[in-house]
Amino acid sequence: AGVFAAAVAEACAPGATPTSVIDTCLSLAKDGTRSAIEAVCEAASGHTDFETALRPLREAVAPYDTVGPDYRKPSLAARRPSRAHAIEE
Repeated sequence: AGVFAAAVAEACAPGATPTSVIDTCLSLAKDGTRSAIEAVCEAASGHTDFETALRPLREAVAPYDTVGPDYRKPSLAARRPSRAHAIEE
């Protein structure tokens, strides 16, 4: 939640750029959250529109997601604290 709040704050700052938002997130994120952000940024770097990016972005974050592909049937580890996963992202 703190990384997300920092991302929003940076995005609203005068002169903010996508790179400045990412840099802010990476300066604060740890463990699985940091790895998830890095993986998503890498997957996003090759796309210029959201439609072609949707599947690659989902695939990039999947290893860090504790809920799984079906939100209504979460895994047993869903939403539990973890250093390997990104709980809220």
